[in-house]
Amino acid sequence: MYNLRPNDERSRIAVIFLIITIILDLAYFFSDITEYNMMEKINDGIAIDQDRADIIGTLQGLFAIAYTVLLIVTATMFIRWFRRAYYNLSQIVTIDNSEGWAAGAWFVPIYNLFKPKQIMDELWEKTNRILSTQTLNYIKQETNIISIWWALWIISGIGNNIATRMYLRAETAEEYMTSISLSLFMYLFSISSAIAAIFIIKRYSKMEYLLTTIREDTSSTLEEIPISL
Repeated sequence: MYNLRPNDERSRIAVIFLIITIILDLAYFFSDITEYNMMEKINDGIAIDQDRADIIGTLQGLFAIAYTVLLIVTATMFIRWFRRAYYNLSQIVTIDNSEGWAAGAWFVPIYNLFKPKQIMDELWEKTNRILSTQTLNYIKQETNIISIWWALWIISGIGNNIATRMYLRAETAEEYMTSISLSLFMYLFSISSAIAAIFIIKRYSKMEYLLTTIREDTSSTLEEIPISL
């Protein structure tokens, strides 16, 4: 057997945090709707209860802090799983990048807009090719989900960044309503992105398990297998 490191615990933790992120996204969504309704009343000149407005403001602030912390932790858990998966692949075939790039690529400006996706494609394609060659009756896993996940991730990131900047610069109720409306729309992409990420982790975890069943001495010359992306 190849010297592959355990990754099932990392995948399980990453999925758990992604699920928690989805739940908090939904809670944040309804909190934003409440704030939007309040701003709509202000914009229409309707008097609002100041105590209720203070409570809504406090809740929004707490949600923002909790959401930011959760996103950081969730991203960390995902990257830990991703890097370990790429390392395990490197123990079987030659990979295009050092395994450290599976983590580092997420933090380099511009590079992080495309490199993590390229590494995920490589991970998926090369694992598919290995298992197709070495595992009986293996059914190749389609890679379309990766492009869907990445598009949702990029749109969500850019959209939420714009919505946050608009909210911080808003001075009138109408401007707050505009920024909140964009934020509400972006939940569709952020939640969908998290669901796609869960699917990818679960599907690749099954592929990675099959990699652990390959015997090094019977896999002969994997380096001779034509692996292309």
